Amino acid sequence: MRLISYTLFFLSAVSISLPRHSNAQDSVVLINAESLRGVVQDGKDVSLVIGEVHYYIPDKNLDIFCDTTYVYRQEEIYILRGNVKVIDNEKSFISDLLTYNALTEELHSPGRFTYTEFATNRNLTADTGTYYYENNNLYAIGNVVYTDSLRILFADTLDFLDEGFEVIPRGNVRYEDFEQNAVVTSQSGYFRNDENFGFMSGKPRLAVADSANADSLIIAGELMRYFGGDSAKFIVTDSVVIQKGELFAESRLATYDVAASMVYLRHNPKIKRRDTEIFGSEIDLILVENELTEIVVRDSAYVLTDADTSGTYDLKNVIRGKTITIHFANEEIFKIVAIQNAESEYYDFDDTELRGKSVSLSGQIVILIDDGKVTSINLSNGALQNFIPKNMLPGLIKKKKNE
Repeated sequence: MRLISYTLFFLSAVSISLPRHSNAQDSVVLINAESLRGVVQDGKDVSLVIGEVHYYIPDKNLDIFCDTTYVYRQEEIYILRGNVKVIDNEKSFISDLLTYNALTEELHSPGRFTYTEFATNRNLTADTGTYYYENNNLYAIGNVVYTDSLRILFADTLDFLDEGFEVIPRGNVRYEDFEQNAVVTSQSGYFRNDENFGFMSGKPRLAVADSANADSLIIAGELMRYFGGDSAKFIVTDSVVIQKGELFAESRLATYDVAASMVYLRHNPKIKRRDTEIFGSEIDLILVENELTEIVVRDSAYVLTDADTSGTYDLKNVIRGKTITIHFANEEIFKIVAIQNAESEYYDFDDTELRGKSVSLSGQIVILIDDGKVTSINLSNGALQNFIPKNMLPGLIKKKKNE
């Protein structure tokens, strides 16, 4: 075999070494093969190279291995078939069929292929694709799967530009971040690996699982930006909808701060959870291991809850304050704290019978809740409190549900 290799190396310079064209960038040298002959295919002179074929492109330090090659001499096109591997110092292509154009420096795979970068451990597979050596761009089409040590990305098509510094997925995009335990879906996206930045458009949706892998935090909108690194953030804008278990929120802007484990809702935020509605200029969701522990509402903050759990009356308890903090245990409300100009209006029931309404003004109001029912309302010193009996509440007690 060594004698055959040396002989073919000599013959490649005489018999099948391609003629140099003025725009050809690299020579392609045949290093090894088991047989070699000339054939005519589609009216063109073609060199058929068979058996453990090995080419080398010196200017690129590129090795090409395959079972069989059809070499179109005039066009400088190599059709590589069977166990094809194209390898340089940084990356490799593997497929059953590849076409290399020495004039345009294009490597095309008409079938499924695998692209791997050795140093970064980045890997990409697709149904078809083309790599341009001139600018180090890869365009992949069909069932694209991109992976590295931290994430996996699915898309219909993907542009892998400038050796992967820019990644542009399109169509049914699904991005799974192993480190953040997060999944983003959208119709298109853009990522810069060197800057840890990206955005997703076309109804992007972020889902972050909690520690029990249930009741995921879900944030959806029209546009999502991602900033990676030590202070990773997802920023979602326009028609934002948030869901966490039975909690539903809306706003025009939401920021998920991964490191702080918080979601900041801005621009007309509001929250609905069972019979509780929350309003304010700013609302923050605080999570521990992605489990909701607090909601902090600031500026023009107020909270509405159904006053009558029996369903007889359509009455709302109200609490207002400069800042309201709602505390959760096992994602159930157990305490509400309002500070600065705090006000509360709570209806008092004896079982299902309405007794009246308690109105309180205080620097701080603390409401304790057990199993969805208010157990106590605690006021700071100097508070004003008034109780309005049932017979002094005309118009309210007669407003029944489903009437």
